[in-house]
Amino acid sequence: IRQTFDIDCIPLMFVISKQQPIPEVANLIFNEDDPQNPDVKYLMNDALKTAEELQPHYWKVLMGEEKPKRCGKCAYCRYTNNNPEFILPTQIEV
Repeated sequence: IRQTFDIDCIPLMFVISKQQPIPEVANLIFNEDDPQNPDVKYLMNDALKTAEELQPHYWKVLMGEEKPKRCGKCAYCRYTNNNPEFILPTQIEV
C-alpha cells in the first residue's frame, strides 16, 4: 500500500493452520510504534529484505529455470520424500 498509494498503514494478518481436526486461528497485528514490542519494525524490515533477496530465485522457479529448494518439513516435502536418509533420534523435531 505504501509503494502504490504512498499511505502508511498497520499491516494485519488473519491466519488459520491446517491442523486436523481443529485448526488454530490467530489474528496478527504488526504495529511498528508499539512500545511493548520494539522488535516489530526490525522483523518487518528483515522480512522485506529477505523477500527482495529471494525474489530472483522465486521468479526463476516460476519460469522453470531453477528447481525449488526443499524444506523437508512441509506436507509436500514429507509426501514426496522418496529417499529418506538415516538420522539420529536427536534430530527429530517435536
